[in-house]
Amino acid sequence: MKIIHCADIHLDSPMNTTLNNNLAVQRRHELLITFIRMNEYALENHVEMILIAGDLFDTEFVTENTRQQVMAVMEHNRDIQYVYIEGNHDEGAFIRSMVNKPGNLHCLMNGQSFDYRDITVLAQDSPGHIELESERINIVMLHGEVDIKAFAGKNIDYLAMGHIHSYGSRAIDARGIACYSGCLEGRGFDETGKKGFVLLDADAGLRVTHRFIPFASRQIIDCRVKAENCSNTAQVRERIEEALKKIDAGKKDIVRVRLTGRVLADFSFSRGFLEKSFEGQYFSFSVEDKELKPLPCDSLYYGDTSLRGTFIKNVMESDEAEEDKQKIIELGIAVLSGEEPE
Repeated sequence: MKIIHCADIHLDSPMNTTLNNNLAVQRRHELLITFIRMNEYALENHVEMILIAGDLFDTEFVTENTRQQVMAVMEHNRDIQYVYIEGNHDEGAFIRSMVNKPGNLHCLMNGQSFDYRDITVLAQDSPGHIELESERINIVMLHGEVDIKAFAGKNIDYLAMGHIHSYGSRAIDARGIACYSGCLEGRGFDETGKKGFVLLDADAGLRVTHRFIPFASRQIIDCRVKAENCSNTAQVRERIEEALKKIDAGKKDIVRVRLTGRVLADFSFSRGFLEKSFEGQYFSFSVEDKELKPLPCDSLYYGDTSLRGTFIKNVMESDEAEEDKQKIIELGIAVLSGEEPE
């Protein structure tokens, strides 16, 4: 019997932390579309049960369109059993929004269970309250971070967990395995890497196997690029191109480049130009320079009688705070280089 384990889908998430309003709206739609696609995958691959281990929605408030779409999917797939537990984000949202609950939707509160064929699904986050029959295939669902070792010796075949947004698995004991499915789609730069769900295969021989299925429509990429020895925007752009080529960033991806390293005080580049030049190559592209560290510049320009050298010398000998001196120098050098300060 095939089972899907998913979690942390966060439907109706604002998505505006890293994206502009237009792209955020598109990504909100994509979260819902990916959830619908997962259900189509389940139907095509003869999946009989979908475990949703919390945070199906981002908050307790659910838009009418999202509620209708989710209900329509479940009502359409009558041969699939949906087992749902609440997470810390969507507490009560799904249940309160329902008028007529589909017969194939099973909303479990902590301590409640659902039996289907040879399988028992129990919602329980406290191992001390778990009592399961050894001859059945036992799945425990929870949302949160727990001590996996505490669930050993409880006749658990699979611990379906939510809350952590990256896939991960480890053994409970000789019998069982614990998994975080991760989220279906990454939403921010703290959710990089492949995202998707876990596909289980449970048989009557009390054996549950699993594999992670990458399924996200876009990948979120947070790329660090060293800017040492660069002296202008063109050189920085070349470094960025090389780095993104190495990691095979694609047109659909959401990309952030973080420039790193120690640079001279007269290092100046146009972040706006870089972002515009890569704009059409990715779904979203941004550049950050917060990790750039300036090299000491007071000794570099003594004896330099140019306007730039005189400017830096005067700033370094001023009574300004050290952190303010660096900011003044960076702005001044940008102006003297003919680039617009940012």
